[in-house]
Amino acid sequence: MKFQFEPSGTRANALDRAMHVSLAQSLHYISQQCLGQIDFDAVSLNRLVENISVTRYGATLFGLYYQLVDAIDDDDHTQAGHLFDRLVSEQPVSSGLQVHAIEDEWTSGQAELYRRGMSTDPTVNFSFLQPPDEMAAQFKQKLVATLDRFEPVLPEMIAEIRGLLSEIVLAVGEADAEYVFDGGSSYQLWGALFLNPAFHDTEIQVMEVVAHEAAHTLLFGLTVEEALTENDDDELYASPLRVDPRPMEGIYHATFVSARMHWALSKLLASEVLTEKERDFALAAQSEDAANFFAGLSVVEEHGRLTPTGSGIMQAAKQYMTSVINRSTGVST
Repeated sequence: MKFQFEPSGTRANALDRAMHVSLAQSLHYISQQCLGQIDFDAVSLNRLVENISVTRYGATLFGLYYQLVDAIDDDDHTQAGHLFDRLVSEQPVSSGLQVHAIEDEWTSGQAELYRRGMSTDPTVNFSFLQPPDEMAAQFKQKLVATLDRFEPVLPEMIAEIRGLLSEIVLAVGEADAEYVFDGGSSYQLWGALFLNPAFHDTEIQVMEVVAHEAAHTLLFGLTVEEALTENDDDELYASPLRVDPRPMEGIYHATFVSARMHWALSKLLASEVLTEKERDFALAAQSEDAANFFAGLSVVEEHGRLTPTGSGIMQAAKQYMTSVINRSTGVST
């Protein structure tokens, strides 16, 4: 099936359900293989598997699953049994998009799980620290206001965001760190998006970063069965969004994400909801997104060994960006 570049809430809901079903199937298989070797409550685990197939769970469940796989691979049966116990104690998430700081009381004990799940890049060490209470509260209000304000202009993108994400986690970095994250997500923490409230001062900046990070999550969901590229992780190339060389998978992500941010900003610019200052920001950011996309595309096309999935998704993004550029220059397509 041809990939539809534009956001889709229906597709997002389907991807979220597919991720849950895949997790349920994998947990069922793992539990069957572990019977008699690792001590765990098989009845409760089977009940969890049934619930996952029909109910939405948060990122913690996915993070625990990856830790369980690691413990089993390491033959650490004690840790695996402990993780089975934690898994069966997980509860479905409440409806709606939840926003909380990384060490909020109701996520006590989950902060290290979040940090581990977000620390999958061996080349960069990011910190994910609890933001000051006032900063977190103000950013949460701004985030809610942003989604409410722009939903009439970006209905499918907001629906996609709500379909892909169950929670937004707020965290800050160390002030003197060489690299400080402003937003992030991880395939090991499906459904969670991490934002740094020390950045993104305005509502349009918040909308841009949410569109950015949700696009990464979309790609995670689209590649459950097949990766985007076949390049090895130790093959590093120049990236449009990072100063450090990146694996092809990361460059692919950055390239696609640039097109998605361009799409969102184009919709906002075509509306009448932006202030003059916001329009200036959007125009500059849109131009930068276009430059980043084509810079990344040149690296992907020259060095990337794309899978059929990766090729189809990138072709759709290229078609969108090319059509936009052609329209702006008066070139017919």
